Amino acid sequence: MTDRNLVATIRIISHGRTSAFDLSDSVKRTFQNTRMYSLAKPCGLGASLYIMLATDTIKRTNTYFQKDIIGTTSDILDTYASETKPMYEDVHSQTCIGSTPGCDIYDPIPYDKTFVDMDNDELMGIRLISIHERDIEGGKSTLVYPLDIHENKTIDLRKISDIKTLGGYIGNPLIDNIVGDLRDQTNKMVIERRTTPQTFLGYTIRHKDEENRDMHARFGAEPKYAPYIVDDKFIMIRLSELTNIVKRVLGETTSINFLDYSCSPPRIGMSPEEIERGIQPQPTPPYKFGGRRKKRNTRKKTRRTPHTSKRTRKRNRRKSRRAKYAK
Repeated sequence: MTDRNLVATIRIISHGRTSAFDLSDSVKRTFQNTRMYSLAKPCGLGASLYIMLATDTIKRTNTYFQKDIIGTTSDILDTYASETKPMYEDVHSQTCIGSTPGCDIYDPIPYDKTFVDMDNDELMGIRLISIHERDIEGGKSTLVYPLDIHENKTIDLRKISDIKTLGGYIGNPLIDNIVGDLRDQTNKMVIERRTTPQTFLGYTIRHKDEENRDMHARFGAEPKYAPYIVDDKFIMIRLSELTNIVKRVLGETTSINFLDYSCSPPRIGMSPEEIERGIQPQPTPPYKFGGRRKKRNTRKKTRRTPHTSKRTRKRNRRKSRRAKYAK
């Protein structure tokens, strides 16, 4: 859409499940220029809403990123990870909620996930924290969302109406087509509703919670389902699909920081071999995005002796011998 040098930072507070460690080539391409800060370790548990409230995570993330930045958002994310890990470890040790926090950064993202939210809790959501425009040469990232002129400063990327609003803020002329495509489920494999009747005192009843758990389990086990939409909201969506949507709205060259506080248990049916590969430590990324800076070469330059051809070397030896015998 645009050739602006944008970086989006997104906070995910939702139910989650790791759907794949073995990524297809298309998903790997989608995850180019992405980073993921994950509170949960691979295949581990994330944070409950209690921990989110106890640590004031929502306000904390806004404070770190909703400002102009000297340097890169990568630097801010690294600082955030190092400063918050002791805090989350302390809360975990006191409450024993979830598993030991990882607070690791993956660059690029090495796994796909499924996010599910049927709770309708206002604290839950996939919120756009900020968008920065990078000046790589100047070494600065300028905040372009949220600004005072933006009426919606808490865009929820689960909501199609909010995605349309974001497209208007950024000036994407194709946003109506993008939104129309998101709503169009034609030729897409859509998960069907299915409930399991239960009998109680002679009456057949259906539990909404049971239906939700059933859909969650089947969605997590099947990698071909399209995002599941109810009215204006994505009830279930994969990380790769979410990434693709953000890049369609902001531009294919957009870089993305995800701050993920969801759980990461493996999808139903994932093989032990894939899980074992996925939980191995990831290699250190070779670079940082969000405004790459040129590395200064500190090595001392040495003057090289000019290359001498074989013919010249022979001629010089003959001259040397003649000079020796002439003495």
